[in-house]
Amino acid sequence: MLQEKVLEPVFFGEFCFARGQAQGNYGVIVALDANRQKMPVAIMHTLLTECEESWTDMLEETIDYLKDETGASLCDTENALFILDSDKGGAAAAFKLLKKAYVLVCKQHRSENFAGNSDLKRGAKQRYFDVAEATSEAAQKAAIQKLTSKEKKYIGNLPFNKQFILNLPWGITRGGNMTSNPVESEHNVLNEIREIDDPCYCLRRMVDMAATNALASQEAANAATSRATPNVINKKLNEVVQKLNKVQRVAPVEKSTTKYLVYMKGDHKQRFTVDCSLTPPSCSCFKPQVTGMPCEHVAIVIRDYEDIDIEECVQDFDTVERWREQYNREFSVPQVVIEEPPPSYLLHPLAVPMKKGRPKTRRHKHRTDVIKAIQQRSKSKKARLDKEAEEAEEESAPGPAPKRKAADLPADPAPKRKAADLPADPAPKRKAADIPADPAPK
Repeated sequence: MLQEKVLEPVFFGEFCFARGQAQGNYGVIVALDANRQKMPVAIMHTLLTECEESWTDMLEETIDYLKDETGASLCDTENALFILDSDKGGAAAAFKLLKKAYVLVCKQHRSENFAGNSDLKRGAKQRYFDVAEATSEAAQKAAIQKLTSKEKKYIGNLPFNKQFILNLPWGITRGGNMTSNPVESEHNVLNEIREIDDPCYCLRRMVDMAATNALASQEAANAATSRATPNVINKKLNEVVQKLNKVQRVAPVEKSTTKYLVYMKGDHKQRFTVDCSLTPPSCSCFKPQVTGMPCEHVAIVIRDYEDIDIEECVQDFDTVERWREQYNREFSVPQVVIEEPPPSYLLHPLAVPMKKGRPKTRRHKHRTDVIKAIQQRSKSKKARLDKEAEEAEEESAPGPAPKRKAADLPADPAPKRKAADLPADPAPKRKAADIPADPAPK
């Protein structure tokens, strides 16, 4: 059994994508302490995808965190055992930073990831399973050689003599255990591990190769404090001090010399109450209570009013005991405190006077008004075009002859006269036979 402040060299790494206001990738590394209790080691938010660069950033912070003031590590990170759901840069980062580390990858997850790619040829999934199900080092080398001859772009330059693929007996990263919160996801995994009688013995039994050496007992760490290295604390405190220019002023609360109101620049209504009677000082923004580091409100009060060293305000959240105490119980959501202004608080008018009445400047039209005007113009244009088309169609169509004027019309024929109005017909000419003979001359 390892001593209290020493960690088992077994780490679980995971990246999860969260949506919403805090959108981005969240990476977490969780370890088992000497009492086989869960202990988050590193939590990181990044806008990068799960790649070698993001894994390298998180592993570097983890290595610095696991060192004390003397530089001694809480565990043998050089020979540590990392368990990942897949090797999207995690294995490469571990091999680069920790030369002797061993990486275990879930074979089912790995096969599902790469066999589902559209560019893989038929039979590629079985080749991945052959590597995962190898029972000896010789069989694994033969399967790797067969796999690299077909899928060179996936293998890359990773040293396979230290990359072992493990079929974990618990449901790591399977559907029901993964959530949008990476810490919760890793805790679900660790809760399943804690149900096993001896998780380290089970890991040794499953890993039948050189990874067994990584689970050897480690000697006790230095008896000095296990707090994070001073450069890490100083780096965080420097970030807090750089934010002091955002504070406008500090005013002590009446009848109290330990409480202060801190007003922020740009928003006069945004103020926070700092109580220096507590050790360490607390603030109504809840940052010191949650993170263990003083916020900029506490820092400005300490600098101007209280004779306190800012390094004394750093809580023991960086120790193994504090992590175990905090993460082995349920988190209570901080209650929002609505502070009422004191009786002597004077509401100041706005710094910029506002004129009465509506502004006389020309107002910009709303988007809906512009759209309505465009639609109205298009309707009127369409009506005009339709009217012109109708007129052109009427002109081209063969219609009745146009009416002629009175001068162009022919004269009306004379009306027929009645029989009484007609003149008498002349006597018909008589024939010579009908004419009487002339009388004889006397």
